[in-house]
Amino acid sequence: MTLPLLAQLNPNDPISLGLLIVGVVFISAWLLMRIRKRSVHGPDHPTARENLERYKQQDGVRNDLEGLMVEIEQLAKRLGNQLDTKSMRLEKLIDEADLRIAQLQKAMRDEHGKLPDAGPAPAAGEPTPKPASPEAITKQLSEVVESPLTTEAQTQQLTDEVARLADAGKSAEDIAKQLGEHVGKIELILALRKS
Repeated sequence: MTLPLLAQLNPNDPISLGLLIVGVVFISAWLLMRIRKRSVHGPDHPTARENLERYKQQDGVRNDLEGLMVEIEQLAKRLGNQLDTKSMRLEKLIDEADLRIAQLQKAMRDEHGKLPDAGPAPAAGEPTPKPASPEAITKQLSEVVESPLTTEAQTQQLTDEVARLADAGKSAEDIAKQLGEHVGKIELILALRKS
């Protein structure tokens, strides 16, 4: 039967006693270092599982932000396209209005100066037709063409009504249906209101 190592040590031998003390000191130091290391990595430092969860949450937030940025970019493109369409339509309406103004001015000049060039000349013996008055021409033009441009007061009234309905919780589609306007116009008013 073998005796344990401590039983074989001679307490009177200084080398054995020194080795025993050095061994106890090393073991104690090693245990203290482990305890200290555990206390440093205790509750303040997350475990590997907690780190993994935190990284998953950060990745989820990153994905949400990327999705939101894509949606914002799509909305900006859609609003930009709507603005381009509206500006082209407005330019077309301005050109049409300029043309009608030129026609009206020509008709008014012709009335005051000479007969209009349009229309056949009267036959011999027929009375010369009397040109229309400027008021009659203006009235005829206003009956034919309704002005698509709204006044500033009408625009402000529409904006206020859209804001009131939006504050009441209605969607852009519902507001457009209720006011008889295009959804794009309502979305544009709401987007400009937020900025």
